[in-house]
Parts: sequence; C-alpha cells; structure tokens
Amino acid sequence: MHAPAQWAGRRPAQGLPLLGDQRRLPGHFKFPRTGSRLNRRRTSSDVVAWSAPQSLAAAAAVGAAALCAAAWLSRSRRADVWARGEFNLAVLARCPALVSEYRRFSFCFNGHAETIWGALARRGPRLALRREVLRLDDGGVVTLDWEGQASQGLPDDAPIVILIAGLAGGSKDTYVQYAMQSTGRMGMRPVVFNCRGTANGPMTTPQFYSASFTMDLRGVVAHLGNTQPGVTLLAMGWSLGANILLNYLGEEGATSPIKAAVSLVNPFNLVVSDRALKSGMARLYDRNLGLTMGRMFRPHAPLFRGHMKEDRVQAALNAQTVRDFDEAITSFTFGWADVDAYYRGSGSCNKISRIQVPFLCVQALDDPIAVKEAIPYEDLERNPYCTLVLTETGGHLGWVQAKEPYGAPWSDVVSAEWLASVMKELKARSLRVVNGVNGSIAAGAAVPDISGGQTGSEQLTSSKAPAG
Repeated sequence: MHAPAQWAGRRPAQGLPLLGDQRRLPGHFKFPRTGSRLNRRRTSSDVVAWSAPQSLAAAAAVGAAALCAAAWLSRSRRADVWARGEFNLAVLARCPALVSEYRRFSFCFNGHAETIWGALARRGPRLALRREVLRLDDGGVVTLDWEGQASQGLPDDAPIVILIAGLAGGSKDTYVQYAMQSTGRMGMRPVVFNCRGTANGPMTTPQFYSASFTMDLRGVVAHLGNTQPGVTLLAMGWSLGANILLNYLGEEGATSPIKAAVSLVNPFNLVVSDRALKSGMARLYDRNLGLTMGRMFRPHAPLFRGHMKEDRVQAALNAQTVRDFDEAITSFTFGWADVDAYYRGSGSCNKISRIQVPFLCVQALDDPIAVKEAIPYEDLERNPYCTLVLTETGGHLGWVQAKEPYGAPWSDVVSAEWLASVMKELKARSLRVVNGVNGSIAAGAAVPDISGGQTGSEQLTSSKAPAG
C-alpha cells in the first residue's frame, strides 16, 4: 500500500512509506569507526607500539562513541499523529501523554531489542483477577478475566474496556496487565477476553480462533450487554487481537456496540506479515510463535482427532512456524481453501473503510512483525473516524521507556488516556444534542457523526507529539 500523495515526499530513501518527518531510524545506526584499516601486515613490534597509548586512545574513543550512541538512542523523539475533523482533534487536545517528553531505554537500540526486552524483561504489576467462563452458542468456551484492584471504587456504570491480546496471548502477558492497570486508573473497568484455548482456558470444541473470526468477540459483547445494561463498551487489541477487533468493527459499522477502540501493532495485511516473518531475525519470532501454538494445541489434540485426518493433527503438533500451524489447523477448521486464501481474506486492511466508530491505531515503524509495509495508509487516511499514531521506534509490543524499562510501555498510558478522552467528548456532544440538559450517554446511543461530510486527503491534520 502506497502512502497518500501528500506524504509522497516524506518516504525514507529506500522507498518505504513513512509518514511525518523523514529521519534515520535507530535500527540503521552504526557506531563511528575508530580507526582506518592498515594496508600492511602488522608485526609484533606494531602490536607493542599500539599496546599502550594508542590502545588507550582507541578504547577511549570506543567508550565515547558508546556514550554518544546511548545518548542518541535514548533522546526524546516525536511521534507523528494524524487526525481529521473537529471530533478527533478535540479528543487529542485531552491527551497530554502524546505531547509529553518520552525517552526510549537506550539498551533497546533497535526494533528487535525492544521486542525482545518487552517480552523477556518486562515485569507485570500485581493484579487480583477474577475469572468468568463464558459458554458460547456453538458450545465453545472463552474466559473473561476481570481486574478489580485498579478500578476499585468506580461506579457500576463506569465504561468497560475489552482487552484482546496477540497470538497465543492473554491475561498472563505483561503488556495486557499494564493496560488493565492503566485503564482502571483512568476510570474504566478492564476485562481481558481470552480467546479459545489461551490463558489456560478450557476447550470444548475442535476450533481455536482466527484473525478474521469475530463471532466469539460478538458473543462476549452480547454477554456484557446483557449482564451490564446501560454501560458503554470500549475495546483495545494488540497484534492479532487488534486485527480481530478492527475486523469486528468493520462488520458492525455504525451499529457497533463498541463505541471506541484502540488498535496496537496491528499486522493489517497477513500476506505481507507472513512474508516478513520469513526473512532475517524475524524467523526467530516465527519459530517461537509456531512452537508456542504447537504446545498450546497439544493438550487439546484428542478433541481434534476424529474431525480431521491424523496427519493434520501431527502437523500442528510439529509446527515450526505460524504458517505451519495455520496451514494444518486454522485455515482448515474455518473453511478456507488453503492458508494463502486465509491470509488474503483475514487482514483487517479489508475492513478499514467500513469502521464507523472512533478508533486509534498505534504502530511502530521498526516493528519486525507488524511491518510498516503492511499499514494501509490510504484507507486509514480516508476514514474520518481514525486517528493514526506512528513512532520511529517501539518494536513489536515494546515501547520500552527509559524512566521505567521494566514497567509499563509508553503505548498503554497513551491508549488509556485516548479512550478516556473519547468518553468525555462523546458525553459532551450528547449533552449538547439535548440542549445542555444534564444527563449521560445511553448505552445504545449512536456515536455522533464525526465525519463532517469531509472527503479527500486535504482534510487530514498533522500534529506532533513525543514518542518512541
């Protein structure tokens, strides 16, 4: 997907679509050379001659270069924020996290380092979770994990935010736990929707979940609407969970019970994402995810036997990549002709134009999994309900902050703040509709028309904010 015309001159030298100021990405940083190569063969006397003052000077130069590099890597950066229309700009005006100083942890010198640090070094907060097991119409089961500590003391009609983790993830993941904490502190009641078979949930049918299967989310939304009448529903998704969420919003259109949503590190185009996982260091992530899916499948394998040939079950158990598992199980159980058809038809890039509720998309341009080449810039730009935030750094589920490298990612605070701001703006507009009479937003109330009848790229407004 090419960037819109007004961004054409802002792409990096390699021709990839980059929005905002053109800057060299940290992943391309190289340490300064500390000396020239000798053209002659060095003798033992050369070694002796270099061993004292010159070696000390070289060491000092390397140390100075390292310090300069650390300072450069941890410097404050600015995210590119695109929004159009009065509604979105009013929401952004209440989001100080997008305009506050932010420094990335200097050890995370590129997208791979941030991805790995976020996955292995981040420590989650201590939360008290309450699990609810929900049986769906087809007999399948999902689990809902409620957090009550951060949101303690909130009124019963406080909005509920549904959190959807990435592939094989759930309430055990630290980035999800910090989102529970952040949204609770911002006046929302968080609940994690754990997809079938994840987060140690039971399996009762021979079907997991997929990037485009939205019926389970639809069942969760219906359940919350029945058990929590009068409550506004919001949502936040990461990676595959973000893809599922935007697919759902596109299918629901203007009638969506979810009134606002946040999409983080969304792969958008699964064909492009699949291709990216086959190159370079991304192959390590692909292998890790494939093995994880195989391990998750193993205790449920007997449930699938009898519904498919044994060679499919064995292929899933021995999956080495995400594609291996999707080819064996996901594409087959959801009725796709093959895995390539599944990838072509399941990307949320196909549904962006149909979303009609406010949604925030946050992407890192150095993400090695949800790569920038897959971002549907034109469709996002044309949708008046979208606010797009792009950061130079962040990796995949990283966004490691220098001030708390083991703590919450920068994206969690930004997302919670944006959702809270949307709620305030929706309430303010609803009150204006009834001529200033005090009241609150009805749970079934439609989202105000924020498009303003505007079309075309010239209505897109760009603002700047520090980020990673």
